[in-house]
Amino acid sequence: MLLLLVLTAAYVLAVANGIVTIDVARDLFWAIEIAGGRALPLLGPPVGSVELLAAWWYYLGALAIWLGGSVTAYFALLGLLAGSKYLLIYLTGLRIGDARFAALLSAAAAAPGIAGYQLFGVGHTQLLEAAVWGCALLSLRLCQPGARPSQRAVIANAALLGACAALALHAHPTAVLLSPWLMAALVAVPRPHRLTAAVAAMIGGGLIFLPLILAHWMPGLAGDSVAINAPGVSGLGGTLSGFTPLLVNLLWQQPLAVLDTALNAPGALVAVTHVIWGALLVAAAAGGLLALNDIRWRKQLVAAAATLIAVLAATALLRDHTPFYMLYVALPPYALMLAIGWRALERVRVLPTAIVLAVVVLHVLVVVGLVNTAQRGLVHSHLPLHSNMRDTSTTAHDESVLSAPARDEVAARFLCKHDGDASLHGDVASFAMGLGHEMRLHCAGRKSQVHIGGLTSPWIWLPADAWTILNVKPTMNLRGGGLAPASAVVAPASPLPAVSGRNYPPRMDLMLAAARAKTWSTSLTTTADSILIVSNLLPTSPAFAVRVLRNDVVQPAALRFANTSAYRCTACADGAAHWTVEVLGGLPETTSIAALSPPTATLPR
Repeated sequence: MLLLLVLTAAYVLAVANGIVTIDVARDLFWAIEIAGGRALPLLGPPVGSVELLAAWWYYLGALAIWLGGSVTAYFALLGLLAGSKYLLIYLTGLRIGDARFAALLSAAAAAPGIAGYQLFGVGHTQLLEAAVWGCALLSLRLCQPGARPSQRAVIANAALLGACAALALHAHPTAVLLSPWLMAALVAVPRPHRLTAAVAAMIGGGLIFLPLILAHWMPGLAGDSVAINAPGVSGLGGTLSGFTPLLVNLLWQQPLAVLDTALNAPGALVAVTHVIWGALLVAAAAGGLLALNDIRWRKQLVAAAATLIAVLAATALLRDHTPFYMLYVALPPYALMLAIGWRALERVRVLPTAIVLAVVVLHVLVVVGLVNTAQRGLVHSHLPLHSNMRDTSTTAHDESVLSAPARDEVAARFLCKHDGDASLHGDVASFAMGLGHEMRLHCAGRKSQVHIGGLTSPWIWLPADAWTILNVKPTMNLRGGGLAPASAVVAPASPLPAVSGRNYPPRMDLMLAAARAKTWSTSLTTTADSILIVSNLLPTSPAFAVRVLRNDVVQPAALRFANTSAYRCTACADGAAHWTVEVLGGLPETTSIAALSPPTATLPR
């Protein structure tokens, strides 16, 4: 079906242009280790610091690495796996209703908002939807009224149901909030097969958890392939006061935040997308009222609404900080509510088709915007800082983007080909999380090293848009950014120590030390036409702040994004510029202070 093709292809395209976060860097490490035969872990990604998951995600990632051999292929193949949700949703919709309802249900799953966060990259949490919809489809097959399935079919479907439920828990443990529906499905199996189905489901789920069980019962089997996770899970124990902001974010705030961020420009188009989404919500609400008076949809709507309320309430109670991925479990009942409301408007014959087209347009606009952002390297983000869904406010801020294709291109065209050792400065915090991954994938046999920070052959990396704003042409243009040699480096004098993918989060000791660091300062002298680049080399440090003085006068930043600032002497006389840099919330060994004297040609204004 064309709808499924468009939704899935757009989803995979966006994910393939996604970014490497701390979690993704960890997953990539283990995937590369497994693909290279250097590790066979039994334990998977931690939940906080607790080992609750087996390593299935790592092995799926290893298969993607083995098949593709690049970060982009890794993202695309795992994105395709997560994007299978659209097919599963459509098949489930056919069993609940008809082809029109199936199309509306698939469209509802692609609506902008919390689900849109999946388009920014790939992680094990976004398999939750596919696994849950797989459970729904298998449950409906087991409980089909009037059917007389063979015992073999019952065993097969029930075992797969148990496996899907276990995989949903592996995607994220919040999937347990939907377990009452799993129990209801098993109870609804025809009496002659009920016990058989329950046992088969337990066996199917148990097999998925078997590696985890073995790792805890027989630690020797895990060997040295286990991760070293930082202790502690912050924010355990929430309150019901979080229910309302979670609902507001689900319905309205995050759809707008995702649209604004992806389109990345103010203007009429953004306003139109807001109006379209508002109209779609109003249509769903109006249709929901009609569905309550329609015997065909009343039970399904009430069940979906009750499930959504229960899931949001339980999620609010789990933690006082709710990351976006903790709301993935709310997406299936949410999509059902939207689809039922839209389906109930069938009296206006063309309306369901118009609704599907409207959602597809929003979905494609978000994807096109994200792909464009990956080329530009900078985004004016409206997403909430620290992704806390218990807060309905947000502060727009500029962030840098280093997409998976950009990482592969930087590796192939610079990291692997640079003659001798080199040091990277500027906006390279995201490099620091996965630099070793790209080099291991693309630079087999290379003995020279490319370091984060240091004085050996220093190069400054900035996003493509940053070079344009500074009106400087980099020495090397690469996808999403560019590189130019530094004319001077003050800090750090030595490169950051290499990170081990076994440690999660990476460089946690340095992040904690940087947050506690007292203000420190340093000075340097450059030519008057130089640009000073000051960056935090750590993947995250909310306390990082910079004040720069030139000739004892505080200087405004010519450019500021994420934890990088650029300063230039636009009114300097010929000669030297004397700079003083004061840093708060950063260590000398984790702060890059480098100068760029543009021997490179300036771009035409």
